[in-house]
Parts: sequence; C-alpha cells; structure tokens
Amino acid sequence: MKQCYIRFYGRLKSISGKEYWIYSFRNKPTIIDIIEALGVPHTEVYFILKNQQISGFYDHIYDNDKISAYPKMQYLYIDLYKHIMFDPFLSKKIKKDYWFKFQNYKISKFIADVHLGKLVKYLRFLGIDILYNIHWDDTTLIRKSIEEKRILLTQDKGILKQKIVQYGCYIINREPPQQLLEFFNYFSIRAKPFTRCSLCNHLLIKLSKMEIKENMDYIPSKIKQLYEYFYYCPVCKKYYWEGSHYKKLINFYKSMNLL
Repeated sequence: MKQCYIRFYGRLKSISGKEYWIYSFRNKPTIIDIIEALGVPHTEVYFILKNQQISGFYDHIYDNDKISAYPKMQYLYIDLYKHIMFDPFLSKKIKKDYWFKFQNYKISKFIADVHLGKLVKYLRFLGIDILYNIHWDDTTLIRKSIEEKRILLTQDKGILKQKIVQYGCYIINREPPQQLLEFFNYFSIRAKPFTRCSLCNHLLIKLSKMEIKENMDYIPSKIKQLYEYFYYCPVCKKYYWEGSHYKKLINFYKSMNLL
C-alpha cells in the first residue's frame, strides 16, 4: 500500500471532519478521487498544491505526495487565478481547471434542495435569486443548476460529488440562522431587502396606493390607511407591505450584521 498526506484548510476542515489525513491507496488515484473519499465534494475545492506546487484537480497521486486543499476565498484567489492563467510553465489542463473555478466567482444565482426551505425564505427576503421546489429530485436540481448557471445549495454531499455537478455549495450548519451567516460569509453578495417574492422568487414591483387603486380589495382596510406604498408579485398576484413581520425580520438581519 502507498500513502499520501492531505491537509484541508478553512471550511474544508469542517466538511471533512479534521485538518490532517494520511490516506492509503493502490494504483494512481486522482487528487479529487482522494479528496472526495475523505468527504469533501469537488465543488468545495478551489485551489490545490501538490508537494508545494500548483496542481490540477485531476492530477494523479503517488506515494508520499503531500496535498494541500483550499476552499473558496473572496479576496485571495482572483489575483492568484490571473497568475495561473498567464504562467507559461503551467499546463493547459491545469489552467482549464482554474479558469472554471474563476468563473464560479461571477455566479450570484442559486438553487436549493428540499432540506433548506427556511434558509430559502431568509435569502429571498434579502433579495437573493434562489429557486426552490419541494418536488424537485436530484436530477432536476442538477439539470437546472447547469442550464441556468445556478449554484446548488445542499446538505447532501452525495449530490455534489456527482461529476456532472459544476456549481455547488455544501451547507455545513443545521440551524437556519447559522446557515444564513454561513451563506453570507461564503458568498460576496449585497442584500437588497424586499425585492423578491418569498413564495416564487420573482422580482417585486413597488407601487403607490394610487397605482393599485383598482386592486385595493386584496388589502385589508386598516393596512390601506397605514401605508402609502406596497410591493406586488406579478406571478403570485400577492401584495406585501412593510408591516410588523417586515420590521421583525429587518431587526433580525441587523442583529446578525447582515444589513
């Protein structure tokens, strides 16, 4: 049996369960084969060193190799990826791996699996574009993620380990408020509260009381007197206003330093 040594950095330590691993193997597995065997999906790995040298994700592992795996980081890798792209000594294969990872930084649309319903509501209230349907199976989630270039949020490592999955993020925390913090620590996205429908994800339209006069029957009479502006979803035909629920959520987000 041969052995290699793996070190996980950042959030990868939490996903794999520990920082250092000694992995025994036969033949010539790829780096990603071993990383995924240790519980870290390929979608979570954004930079790899093998024996202190920049390595491709599908390079082979040999006896006594030392691997360092790094997660996505907002402020480090942009310049690093540019360096890789222009390095004349790195192979086209390695550059292709990192070019794809670099493209992931531009994605700000999401799709979530059935277990993240509460997180989805939190995110939609903050204006995050995220699809969700309790009836979608793994195949549908993956297809929509690829076709629409959406990052798949899930707590199922198995779905993210499927090679076809291009964009994915494993949600570590189990409680929705912690999931929300994890999301904003991971993705560099500015919140835009009250711009999306919490039911269907469609953008809301801000309307004055005068603009919706013919549809005011949908709104309780007391609410009509209290508010001058309303938010309308053209898909759900639902009206929203900045009532007590809105204020509670705003205070909740502010307490988490998200607004």
